[in-house]
Amino acid sequence: MLWAEQGPFGLALLCQNQEGLPCFLRRSVGEVGASDLWQDFNQNGRMLWDYDSAGPGEVALAGELPRQGNLALGLGSSKEAAATNAWASLVQGFAEISGSYREAWLHWHEGHRHPATFKRKFSAAVQALYQSSKTVLKVHADRTFPGALVASLSVPWGEASDSRGGYHLVWSRDLVESAGAALIAGMTEEARQVLCYLISTQQADGHWLQNQWLGGKPFWQGIQLDEAAFPVLLASLLRAHDALGAIAVRDMVQRALRFILREGPVTGQDRWEEDAGVNPFTLAVAIAALVEGAEILGGKAAELALVVADYWNARLEDWTFVRDTDLAKQHGVRGYYLRISPQDVLTHDGAENEWVLIKNRAHDPHLPACEQVATDFLQLVRCGLRLADDPHIQDSVKVMDALLRSDTPSGPVWHRYNGDGYGEHRDGSPFDGTGLGRGWPLLVGERGHYALAAGEDARPYLEAMAAMTGSGGLLPEQVWDTDPIPEKHLFPGKPSGSAMPLVWAHGEFIKLCHSVLAGQAVDRPPATWKRYQGRPPQISYRLWRLRQRPRRIGVGQELRILLHEPFQVHWGINDWDQVQDTPPRTGNWATWQSCRRTNCRQVPFSGSPSTGRTRDGLARIFP
Repeated sequence: MLWAEQGPFGLALLCQNQEGLPCFLRRSVGEVGASDLWQDFNQNGRMLWDYDSAGPGEVALAGELPRQGNLALGLGSSKEAAATNAWASLVQGFAEISGSYREAWLHWHEGHRHPATFKRKFSAAVQALYQSSKTVLKVHADRTFPGALVASLSVPWGEASDSRGGYHLVWSRDLVESAGAALIAGMTEEARQVLCYLISTQQADGHWLQNQWLGGKPFWQGIQLDEAAFPVLLASLLRAHDALGAIAVRDMVQRALRFILREGPVTGQDRWEEDAGVNPFTLAVAIAALVEGAEILGGKAAELALVVADYWNARLEDWTFVRDTDLAKQHGVRGYYLRISPQDVLTHDGAENEWVLIKNRAHDPHLPACEQVATDFLQLVRCGLRLADDPHIQDSVKVMDALLRSDTPSGPVWHRYNGDGYGEHRDGSPFDGTGLGRGWPLLVGERGHYALAAGEDARPYLEAMAAMTGSGGLLPEQVWDTDPIPEKHLFPGKPSGSAMPLVWAHGEFIKLCHSVLAGQAVDRPPATWKRYQGRPPQISYRLWRLRQRPRRIGVGQELRILLHEPFQVHWGINDWDQVQDTPPRTGNWATWQSCRRTNCRQVPFSGSPSTGRTRDGLARIFP
C-alpha cells in the first residue's frame, strides 16, 4: 500500500484486483519537487524509482496500477487506521458501496424537490443551479462535526498558494448565511445542526472566532462584530419557522448580545476581514441581532437591547453617510453611505476625512473614508432598517452602480468596494497578497435582493449568476471582468482563479430564488421589520458610553449613560448648582433629563476603559 501520516491524521491508498488481492505493481514515495513521480518521469521517461519512505515535509505517493482493479483511499487518526478503513471498504465490494451511496443521495433529493412554482417562474438554467446549490450545501457539511460547513472545498489561487487553511475553514458568517438558505430550501435538520454547532463553539465572552478548523480550533484571530450577531439571527429565523424544537438558545443569545453591546457599534474587522470602524453591513446585522435577541430574552435585557438598537439605528446616517463631497457632486447626488467610517466618528467631527487603509494593494491609494464606497449599505434594506426608496439608499445605489458595477457577457457584476486589491493582477497572474479586486457573483445576488425590495424583477440577476458558473455548474467567488486572457483561461463573466465553489454565493442564490417567489427577502429578520418598517426610529435621548461620547444634546433630550460595570454619577447643573450623586437604575444604566434651556458639554473622562470608573469611582457629567 501507500500511506502517509502527519500528527493525528493518516491516509492510505490501496488497490485490489478481482481475486481480492493487493495489486499495486510498483510503489514509491518522494519529496515534492525533488524525488516525486513527476521528477522521475521528467528525468527518466518512465517510473524507475522505488523509494520506501520520504519526509517529513511535503511528500507525494505514487504507484503503478494494473489494467484492472479497484482503488480505495482511506482516512483515519493514523496511517494504520486509514489502511483498515480502506481495506475494509475494498473487501465489502465496490458495487455494494456504490449502490448504497447512490441510494442515499437519491433519497435525499427525493425529499428536497423544487417548489411547484419553479418551472413556471424560472428558466432551466436557474433551476439547474438551484439544484446544484442545494447539493453544494449538503456536500460541504462535515460528517464528524454535524453543522460545520467549510467556506469552500477549494483553495483560492491554489496553484500559487501555500496556505494551510485555504477556505477549508468555518466562518460563522458564511455558516449562518448558508444555514439560512438551507432552512428556506427545506433542509431544516441541516439548519438546526448548524445552530447547535455554533452554540457549542461560542467563546466565553459571547463572540465567535474569526474562523476555525472544523473541531473549533482557532485559525485567524480577528474580531468581527457581525460574526457575533449572525448566530442570533439564525436562532430567530428557526424560531420564526417553528423549527427550534428543544434547542436551548437563551444563554447563547444573552452572551452574544452582551458582546455586541460591549464592543459595538465599532467592529474590529468588516465582513471582508480588512478594516476596523463603523461599517453599514456590520451595524445592520448587529442592530437586527439586538432586536431579534430581545424577542428571545424579554425583561430588562430586552429593554436595554432595544434602547441601544434604536439609538444605533437612529444614528446610522450620522456615522456612515457623507454629504456634499466631490464624489457626490460628480454623480449628482446629495450623499452616500461609506464603505467604513473610522472609529473616531463616534467622538470627533471630520472623521470621514481620515485615511482608511486599503489592504491587498501593492501601493495603497491613500483614499480618505469619504472617497471609499462599497455595496455593504444594501444590508440596511435587507434587514428592514431602511426602505428601498429611502433617499439615502437611492443616492448610494447610484454611486455604487457607477463605481462598482462591471458589465460582462454573463450579465452585470459588482465589486466589493472601489480600490479593492483582492483578485488577479492586470496580467491575469494569481493573487499573491496583492492584486486587483474583481466582480463577485455573491454581490449580484445581494443587488438582486435590493432590486426586489425596490419593486423590480430580480430574475435577471438570477440569470446572470447562472451564467457566471464554471463548466461544472459551480459559482465562483469572483469572475473575470475585463479583456480575455485565453492562455490563462480568463474570460469576461466567467470564473477567475478565486475559490470555487463559494458556498455563501450558492446560499445567496437559493435565497434569491425563494425571495422572488415570496416577493420579499426571505431572511429578513421578522422582529426587526416589525419594529422599524424600514424607517429610522424617532428617539428623545442621547447615549453616553466610554467609546461613544456625544458632545451635545438637544433641549428636552435625555442623556442616558451606559457603562460596562456598576457606577455612580456625580453631577450638577448651572455651574454646579444642585449637586447630586445618582446611582444607575439597573446596575450599569442611568438617565438624566436635560434642562429646557441648557445643553450638555463633554468634559475629560479619566476613567479606566476596562472598568468604566474614574479614579475616585465617579463618572462626572456636567450639564
